[in-house]
Amino acid sequence: MVEAIGESSGRTRSRREVEEFLSMADSDEASGILAVLSEVVHSLDQIVPPNMEVVVHDLSKLPNSIAAITGTVTGRSVGGPATDLLLKYLQRKPIQRKHVYETTLPDQRRLRSSTTLFTDSTGTPVAAFCVNIDVGAIDEVRRILQMWSGPDDAGAPAEESVAQPTESFPLDVDELASRVLTRAVEDAGIPVEYMKKSHKKAVVRRLVEDGFFTLRQGVEDAAGALGVTRFTIYNYLNELKAEGVG
Repeated sequence: MVEAIGESSGRTRSRREVEEFLSMADSDEASGILAVLSEVVHSLDQIVPPNMEVVVHDLSKLPNSIAAITGTVTGRSVGGPATDLLLKYLQRKPIQRKHVYETTLPDQRRLRSSTTLFTDSTGTPVAAFCVNIDVGAIDEVRRILQMWSGPDDAGAPAEESVAQPTESFPLDVDELASRVLTRAVEDAGIPVEYMKKSHKKAVVRRLVEDGFFTLRQGVEDAAGALGVTRFTIYNYLNELKAEGVG
């Protein structure tokens, strides 16, 4: 490819010129993907029902990645941050492009959601296209119909409960960081003052898997929450990297 670039200009380009050319090409590709997805969102603006929300994330702008949005289900706007679940999906290798799941908002509304990751020709994720549908109204209609229909299915076996991922929809980066960090510490199941190195390292591992350290001040915030120094967090990160994590 370097030779082809050199031939097209009549001379051999320097390594720096080649790198700049490739960077520009990647940028144009990502911009094209984002432009198309954003146009899709804007075209839906007048027809999206009140219980539906469509969002495009520009992953080069993380964490404040919302590039286009229509609908008000989660109350977010352009320039708002990614969700904790999107950060987590971006850490998985290999990248899984499509995710369909249900989650519950703090006010107990139930959402049915999908997240599709779009990659460039190198396989790097550049955009996320997300749809959130508030199915609370559907649940209410189902409840009323079941009341009217009577106990016809009273003898039917109960539906098996399937664990669903938890997703929060923060309005700013500080809220996003706080939720990810708080959940990781709480899920450790032991108060910080009683944690040993193994517990704290396990929390840091969870934070790596959740994409927490892609956020600004991530190391400082983790150190404060775990009662250790930044140096200690970096040591944990280095140890985890040597173990193939991150």
